[in-house]
Amino acid sequence: MYHLVYISQARENMTLTTLVVLLMQARALNERHHVTGALVYGAGQFMQVIEGEEEVVKDLYARVAKDERHYDVRTLAEGPIATRSFAQWSMAFGEVPADQFEVLCRVAEYQTPAQMAGQLAVNRATDEQLLTKMKDLVQVHAQG
Repeated sequence: MYHLVYISQARENMTLTTLVVLLMQARALNERHHVTGALVYGAGQFMQVIEGEEEVVKDLYARVAKDERHYDVRTLAEGPIATRSFAQWSMAFGEVPADQFEVLCRVAEYQTPAQMAGQLAVNRATDEQLLTKMKDLVQVHAQG
């Protein structure tokens, strides 16, 4: 198993209807490819965890990165995992208030491109904290 976590900026403010359509598309695609994960939206940004076989995750991420609904797509963490964190969801989803999304970014040690200088922003210990925080948020703010 493999996972990848990324953050991106929405091109425009997403309505609940737009988010539900995006979620339905993602869930259908993920189910076909045996991918699980979570998507959190807040403060005009997305953060997503994608879990599955490495090649499938990387191919899906390449497709996601080209999606016109967002830009400034940045990998926060990726690597092999022993078990899925979101095994029960083809795509868990939560729309969260801006202040809670900011907390999530702090947990992820999210940095500007200049600060990152090509490095992943999350270490393994922080990776676990980030996944735990994302689980908490999607459970509290679960939609769809």
